[in-house]
Amino acid sequence: PRACALVILGLAWVASTTRDRDHALHEAVRCFEQAAQIFKVDKEPDWWCETRLHLAHAWLDMPTGDRFRNVEQALGARRLTELGWTRYGAPERGASVQNALGHAWERLPADDRGPTLEKAITCFSAALGVRTREDHPAHWARLQNNLGNAWIQLPAGDHRQNVERGIACHQGALEIWSKLGRRQEWGATQSNLGNAWALLPGEKPEREKNMRRAIACYRSALEVRTKANHPVEFASTMNNLGTALLHLPVTGRGSSVKEAIECFESALEVRTKAAFPVDWAKTQSNLGLAWSRLPGDKQEHLTESVACYDAALDVFTEQTHPGNHKHVIARRMKAKDQLSALG
Repeated sequence: PRACALVILGLAWVASTTRDRDHALHEAVRCFEQAAQIFKVDKEPDWWCETRLHLAHAWLDMPTGDRFRNVEQALGARRLTELGWTRYGAPERGASVQNALGHAWERLPADDRGPTLEKAITCFSAALGVRTREDHPAHWARLQNNLGNAWIQLPAGDHRQNVERGIACHQGALEIWSKLGRRQEWGATQSNLGNAWALLPGEKPEREKNMRRAIACYRSALEVRTKANHPVEFASTMNNLGTALLHLPVTGRGSSVKEAIECFESALEVRTKAAFPVDWAKTQSNLGLAWSRLPGDKQEHLTESVACYDAALDVFTEQTHPGNHKHVIARRMKAKDQLSALG
């Protein structure tokens, strides 16, 4: 009974709407780890496996700490889950574990993302061999969404073909979510489809058309991903919408740039430096780029731009985030050179 109660408490922490997501997930991990020590795989195989699967999900969603270690913890828990269900006569549960393993491989930080993403694609594809569209439409749609995310990130092979595969996966998932009336999943997939359209390569006219498709997807996602109900997802989608708007041609008074600035500022209401330092810094950098492109009083706008880059560099130090640091430094230098040219 105590172990079951710990699992239920852990799930309550996971579902908690508190703004301190890190604390909630650490409490969930503590509950699941305690329960995992109590259940015996030969006596309660389902509870033993389910607890480790919940533990893996919590580690994977952890917003702070060593990202590589968090994902490694998730992979370890999921491998144990797969072994447990295979050994104790529940092979049909393998599809769920393959999906979970795919998630972990997709999120594993690595210098060479190709091999880990290929493993993720293999896991998701294996799960789709069991979770068919006809027999398991919701599971199928969720797997299509996951597979689409992996395809659009894959650096190996034909980039355009990979992204087109991802688009097809997300579009298939959207058909199911619409039929089932699953608005939250529909909104998440709209956001992912927006990411795919934004990444699809093409010449200038086609590129602008694809970016407008991405913008339309993000706007659709925001119908569901509201700040009140889904603040973290709202901020992520707002940040992506702002980035897509910056890829449109700047015309007249720069209405698309102004809207991008509004998007980034809305995202920063959720992505605070204290709660989400890396996301906060990324959005500050994006906001700096937007200010640098805004027509009008260039002296004022470039000064705002430099201030945003300076803020981002508080987090993106050369020691902790060398790649991001170099990127922001280059943007900041360009803005300062433009300021100097103004006299």
